Amino acid sequence: MTSAKERFAAFVAGLSPADRSSWETLTPSRRGDAETRFEIFEGWESGELEAEEAIRRFGRSPSRFYRLAAQWRQRPNLAALGVGGSAPRRRAKLDPDVVNRLQSRVAEVVRLNADASVSRQAAILLEVAGYADERPIGMPALRRIVEAERWRIDAVRRVGHQILLDCSAINFARPDGRPHILFLIADAGTGLALGFSLGREADVRLGYAAAAAEALGWIERNDAVLPWAAALTQTVVVAGNDDDAAIGLVNWMVSEGIGGNVLRASSTRRFGSQFRKLYGERLGRVQITPARTLQGDALPDNGNMAPWSEEQVRDELSRTFAAHNKIVIDGFSETGEALPPSTLVSFLDRVAGLG
Repeated sequence: MTSAKERFAAFVAGLSPADRSSWETLTPSRRGDAETRFEIFEGWESGELEAEEAIRRFGRSPSRFYRLAAQWRQRPNLAALGVGGSAPRRRAKLDPDVVNRLQSRVAEVVRLNADASVSRQAAILLEVAGYADERPIGMPALRRIVEAERWRIDAVRRVGHQILLDCSAINFARPDGRPHILFLIADAGTGLALGFSLGREADVRLGYAAAAAEALGWIERNDAVLPWAAALTQTVVVAGNDDDAAIGLVNWMVSEGIGGNVLRASSTRRFGSQFRKLYGERLGRVQITPARTLQGDALPDNGNMAPWSEEQVRDELSRTFAAHNKIVIDGFSETGEALPPSTLVSFLDRVAGLG
């Protein structure tokens, strides 16, 4: 196996004539920066470096890292390493409260309006952040916030890079009046729903095991048409009704070395938190009702408490997720790895075995 230094030397040797001319003008310091970033992007793409560590080594803002990482993935050339060009211009200081408010909503806006232009997404962002009647930030700065999120999504938009495990009550009543509990395993970068299951209670061990088994079947049926990541690097696990059980599940994943960097979501607002990031409160007829996950009657549409059998709910969920996944898959414009990452398959297989 060649070393990183040897691979970088081969990269430099293969530069285009234009890039070669740019390379010759770089100072030794900037050439060193290029080699460092080459190694960072290689490590991040392969899954050897988690995003947080890659950004730390990169030494610049996360938005710049994701922008260059996306460019590098599309065309690995000297420009994507970001070592040329003139120094950036000084920009006016922005109100940090305004920026934080906008950044807290930008992921939702970009994900739910993926076919909109940057300008349209910027306008929607102002509205959802509560600035419909004012513009507390200039349009160039607002566009940069939107573009940074688009670059971040593009940089991680390979299936299996990061996986989310979530559970929540949904708006379908059981015969006893309680809501059905949805367990979902989804891809963070693309929003693909890989597998789901239903339960009477938020028992994450059994719920996620059943969802993982379904996800394995879904991957087997669809692996040829997806842009796969090289490796599973991070997993977010939403805790259920027994936080000790969730801690045990996360600790088991860590001790077994599966799931990459495993994170547990355990706040009082955890239920449905990952679903909401991907789809908002509702996807098709399926609406999450997180506050009723542990107690309380179902909250169905229009107050109609007619019970849904598990088979009926499963059919509705299958149709909803299938329709959503088709839209996502039809929108893929590039290819990734030929096969699902072995780390993802192993993770799902091990979790399915808990059932």
